Amino acid sequence: MFVCFQRAALRIANREENLNFFVENGATIEIHKLIQAKRVSLARTRLPPLPQKPKCAGMLTLLLHENSLREFPGQFFEYMPGLQVLWLRETGISGLPESISGLRNLRGLFLDNCSCLAVLPHQIGDLQSLKILVVRHTGISSLPSEIGRLGNLKCLRVSFKEDATVGNNFTVNSGNFNQNGIEERIIPRKIIEKLSKLEELSIDVSPNSRRWNANADEIAREITIFKGLTHLHFYFPQMESFEHFIQNSKSWKPNGENEEFEGFRSFNISVGQQGNSSASDFNVFECSAEKHLKFSAGDGFPGAVSEVLKQATSFELIGHVTAGNLTDGLPDDTFEELEVCIVEECDAMTSIVNGNTNTTGVVFPCLEKLHIKKLPNLVSIWEGTVASESFSALSTLTLKECQGITKLFSLELVRKLCKLQNLQVEDCARIEKIIEAESIVESTAFPSLKNFQLCSLTSLSSICDASLECPSLERILIKTCEGLTTLPRVLQKAPKLREIQCAEDWWHQQEWPSNETEKQFRTFHRHFR
Repeated sequence: MFVCFQRAALRIANREENLNFFVENGATIEIHKLIQAKRVSLARTRLPPLPQKPKCAGMLTLLLHENSLREFPGQFFEYMPGLQVLWLRETGISGLPESISGLRNLRGLFLDNCSCLAVLPHQIGDLQSLKILVVRHTGISSLPSEIGRLGNLKCLRVSFKEDATVGNNFTVNSGNFNQNGIEERIIPRKIIEKLSKLEELSIDVSPNSRRWNANADEIAREITIFKGLTHLHFYFPQMESFEHFIQNSKSWKPNGENEEFEGFRSFNISVGQQGNSSASDFNVFECSAEKHLKFSAGDGFPGAVSEVLKQATSFELIGHVTAGNLTDGLPDDTFEELEVCIVEECDAMTSIVNGNTNTTGVVFPCLEKLHIKKLPNLVSIWEGTVASESFSALSTLTLKECQGITKLFSLELVRKLCKLQNLQVEDCARIEKIIEAESIVESTAFPSLKNFQLCSLTSLSSICDASLECPSLERILIKTCEGLTTLPRVLQKAPKLREIQCAEDWWHQQEWPSNETEKQFRTFHRHFR
């Protein structure tokens, strides 16, 4: 969605035809060209000194991103009344000059990745026409109260410098205190609620930010009154605050809580204290999902979580205290739209799906990626009967550090995974077998599997007791699986196989049906030390 806002900002400034451009790549800036130009790009250059007070009354667009700019002359913007787009991304500026107050027609201001920028000037409130403000990945620790004067703002994207910490203890950061020695709020009280025309709000904070955790509930109540909000990135540390928002938001349910869902075309919502959970090694944002929910340290699944899950296309469940699986106690249609699912550090979880209690039986019909990590009591991915169409779209499955599971797939589940392309199993000390099947597996098993990785499975003795046909398999990686010696027999039918990565000593431990077979497989062998 943000890309659309960027394009809109440029369209605002480029409505007229045949406007001249001014692109400076030389050592000096020719003032007469600068004065005449409508659209100016000084981006990605070794920038020469800027003129002190250029009279550019007709300038509409000024692009200064990704260059060596460190400071503006104090009166630089004084004679640019028509400027509509100012792009300063990835510059070294530490502040904006007071003359920015003269940009009364500015529509878009982009300050992302300006790491030296420590504060926004009070004059920011004079930009009454501003519709897009981006201040992400900078050095600022709070917003000025003057932000509340930007009544025409439609898109606000902001992130804050993290609180300084030593170990698990917060330390004093002088940038967080005002001149009276009082710690500043990360966003002043009753400021966000004044931005009534917001359509996109993105507030990116560290989950360990003490200042955000202290004020998040109030800010959440302020955005509840917005009627036109369709894109939200927000962290709710407390479940009560999240439930209040979902129940009362005029954007989430614009026609009342009993009406059908209409709002939010995209969201990235995090709920719950995230504590000291380790960062996931699976980046959900590499996927295309635009509706993301992260639920941390939960106990049960409150109605608000279930309601958002019905709209979500990606879901992270981290550190849940009581969940034995993902499906018990939730409506059958909860996961119908889900494309990506991450489940980590849920100590009580014994299976991902309990097919014995699911009413319709069909679960995760659209799920494409499933990442499972650190579930110490996990016994199976699916318990009970596997209904048709469940997991039918799954293309990537990752299982890591689950020390209780001994067998990964039942034969019944394997038959459903017709689109699985990537399978990675790692650091599961008790796993003995990948597929639990005593008879010959059908040739349709794993017809789409391309990449197969097995790492640090110290108890693994067999992939399957039967021979597998893997018509799409291209790459195998085996590491620290000393007990696995039957790979050649299991994977004899893999016509597209091009690479087998493994240690040389493991290779020699394999039970080759014949010297000819070993010679054929060696063509694909890539060993590591």
